[in-house]
Amino acid sequence: MIKKLNKIDKISLFGGFGCLYILMLSIFFQSNWLFYFDNSFPFFSGSSETSNLIKKLSVINNFSSPIISLFFCVLIIIFFLWNKQKYTESIWAVMLIITGNAACFLLRELVKRPHPFGALIHTARYSFPSVSVFSIMILVFLIWHFIVPNFSYLFSRITIRFLLVFWIIVISLIKIYLCAVFPSDILASISLSIGMESFTKLGLKPMKHYKD
Repeated sequence: MIKKLNKIDKISLFGGFGCLYILMLSIFFQSNWLFYFDNSFPFFSGSSETSNLIKKLSVINNFSSPIISLFFCVLIIIFFLWNKQKYTESIWAVMLIITGNAACFLLRELVKRPHPFGALIHTARYSFPSVSVFSIMILVFLIWHFIVPNFSYLFSRITIRFLLVFWIIVISLIKIYLCAVFPSDILASISLSIGMESFTKLGLKPMKHYKD
């Protein structure tokens, strides 16, 4: 089945799940490198001078909720895939959303990693992997594959893809700064989404090539 994937898909499959596996083992064994990695990023220090910044960042963070990401994913599937009779791509997108979120939920229940102390926003029970970042990654995949190629100019496609990557980075840094998740939780979400993107293709016929 893996032979149906191209070289990039294979790298994404084994690289994404491999990185996720290493992170899980590091949490279970409380590895020193993971501790230093998570503490190498700036968390909220508690200064009253940053209260206005915290409020602004919290508002931005609200737009990264899984429900909002799911809403836009559904819109893409309906208007850019199903209505254009791209049924194989529609099935793949639905499989990615369902199986990806199921895997994310199971991992959270398996690892049961608590959130960083002093989270400044409402958080779920566990932080590994970050559901919000995983949902954003799925949305980015759909925009990247099915919306961006519709733009005629190369500059437009490059600009939009750059903005998508920038969006992920900004949201990730905001969540870290607000003590909502650990940096390794972000990395785990990205790794899981990359691995699931390729894994879900195993259950379908070879996908069509997307032209830039």
